[in-house]
Amino acid sequence: MASGGVESQAATAPQAGVLARLQLVPDKLPLESSKPVIILVHGINAGPEFFDVLGPALARRGFQVVRFRYDHGADLERSADRFVTAVRTLRNLCSPPSITVIAHSMGGLVARRAMTTGRAQTLAEPAGGLPIHLVTVASPFGGFRVANLARLRLLRILAAPFGGSESHACLGSRATFIRQPGSLGANVSHVKAETEEEGKTRLDRQGRRRPDTVARRENQRNSLVDSDARARVVQINAGHVGAIENHREVPRVLWDALADAGMLARATIPAGTNDGSEN
Repeated sequence: MASGGVESQAATAPQAGVLARLQLVPDKLPLESSKPVIILVHGINAGPEFFDVLGPALARRGFQVVRFRYDHGADLERSADRFVTAVRTLRNLCSPPSITVIAHSMGGLVARRAMTTGRAQTLAEPAGGLPIHLVTVASPFGGFRVANLARLRLLRILAAPFGGSESHACLGSRATFIRQPGSLGANVSHVKAETEEEGKTRLDRQGRRRPDTVARRENQRNSLVDSDARARVVQINAGHVGAIENHREVPRVLWDALADAGMLARATIPAGTNDGSEN
């Protein structure tokens, strides 16, 4: 028994160092070889702690869970490149048979961009390559008209003290990042979960009720993304944050979306789970 503990610690130390350099936060170490991995990608104004409910819930169901941290104020192309590097290194580290990426809000744009063809750095591979299952939740693939002004460098500089950033310039409805999203690799499948956020509210971690409308349906829709041969669009009745966490539990609508993605059997969805449709 002691020997097994020593071996586990020996495997954990180098993995922890590599993952930390890549801004990957594992829910448990060591990562086992030849087992599927789930990577969680946060959105804007968030970090790996955003998945403090979802991560452990997936780990309890036997998944190896790793959370990816990126600078949500940085240019999204650069964040996508960093994600490619992180996933490639993770793949070499534990040789998973497949990878599932669950990405929320802006994180969905970063993750999908990393999986498109024609980029210098990409996770896109021909058919038969490493299977990647992408699940995006409430991601603004259509961009925001109000963010179009952020394309002007002078305005970004003036807005910097108030939260202006390079990423905002990529989120405008006329931004190149939105108008030219690219096509997914043949090794990628995409379940695009669109939220119906209008009028939704949520309880924050202090128990206070907050509006939960961030990306309306028109902000989430993009004909080039929606019509990709690798994509399937599903509708979920939930707010922006409530689609991932509600009352400190994973809402039923997200479990259903993951079942639609083929990640888990519907029989494994916990009974009595909140449906995430607060209003």
